[in-house]
Amino acid sequence: MWSGGKDSAYACHLALDMGLKVERLVTFWPQDPESKLFHVPNVKWTALQAKSMGVTQDLVKAPMNQEYDVLCKTLTALREQHGIEGVVAGVIASNYQRRILQEVCDKAGLELIVPLWGRGPLDVVYRMIGEGFRAIVVGVYAEGLTQEWLGREIDQRFLEHLKKLSKTWGVSPCGEGGEYETFVVDAPFLVERIKVANYEIAWRRNWGELIILDAVLIEKR
Repeated sequence: MWSGGKDSAYACHLALDMGLKVERLVTFWPQDPESKLFHVPNVKWTALQAKSMGVTQDLVKAPMNQEYDVLCKTLTALREQHGIEGVVAGVIASNYQRRILQEVCDKAGLELIVPLWGRGPLDVVYRMIGEGFRAIVVGVYAEGLTQEWLGREIDQRFLEHLKKLSKTWGVSPCGEGGEYETFVVDAPFLVERIKVANYEIAWRRNWGELIILDAVLIEKR
């Protein structure tokens, strides 16, 4: 389950470390801009991440009010057509998402693998940064996360700010409650990194998103 954000990317990294073979990336493109099940911002640019990994990607549109059915049909078809045995997901603490995924995997006859489940939110992000992941903020939806953070890299300064927001507003440091969204531009398993060449900011009173208009793969330094 690949969204392009830090959690799915880090879960993939841990799955590879566990010796699992990642055969495909499946990315759902929700047509509902307020989807509670799938990641929304900049989904189409996940194709660059898949290309850099050298892994086949299935990019599936999920119409409004049909996300559950599309998820079931897609995972069942992947098992039947390609013989996949399990699904790796980047869920950390959302009981809602895990329940849905477990239910769907049970129906599809697949094992659900959640390497991040139950880990401390701050610990997950600290480890991700320390292990060479680079992700930028592409959506902010919580009190205390202002327009200035859009496009910023997830780093120690951002985490310190999140610690304060966690105490004041109850913001999840890993964004598990939908407080912010990210896009991974570099990771240990990417052969090339991603450069965002052009973007625009869409700001709507107290929340906003960075919309990538153009991006390219470039050689790592």
